[in-house]
Amino acid sequence: MDVTFATVDAASEEAKRALRRYFEELTRRFERCFDVDRAVNSVAAILNPPQGLFILGSSDGSVVGCGGIHFMDEATAELRRMWVDPALRGHGVGRKLLTYLEDLAASTGRTAMVLDTNGALVEAIGLYRSAGYEATEPYNDNPEAHFWFRKVLGGDDAPG
Repeated sequence: MDVTFATVDAASEEAKRALRRYFEELTRRFERCFDVDRAVNSVAAILNPPQGLFILGSSDGSVVGCGGIHFMDEATAELRRMWVDPALRGHGVGRKLLTYLEDLAASTGRTAMVLDTNGALVEAIGLYRSAGYEATEPYNDNPEAHFWFRKVLGGDDAPG
């Protein structure tokens, strides 16, 4: 599947639509419901410059995924709010998006990526492990997280 990626304002209507789909899916899969509007609006505060970046993935004019990176410090980026349309899972979209986000973080000088995730997101956990993420100690107090991962970034093929 051909997917293109673009950095967008996390407060844009297109970003909010993708994030709404993300949080609605989490509400279905987790034990508790999210205040979707509040959750969507909270993303812009940390996934826009200078604190981070937000990416939309598109194919044939439709948004098929999203994800963000939050700059925790000069060396570490945190993967946030990565989502792929459930109808397209298993077609390589998630791996392409993850690689793009890692390369983007590396292009800013970050040398490590961390993330937390919920045990209900088995597809995501499998993707992260297969992409070289290793379990690490909790770095935050997210009550929805069951797993914390870390990966050392590197390479000269970051997007320009």
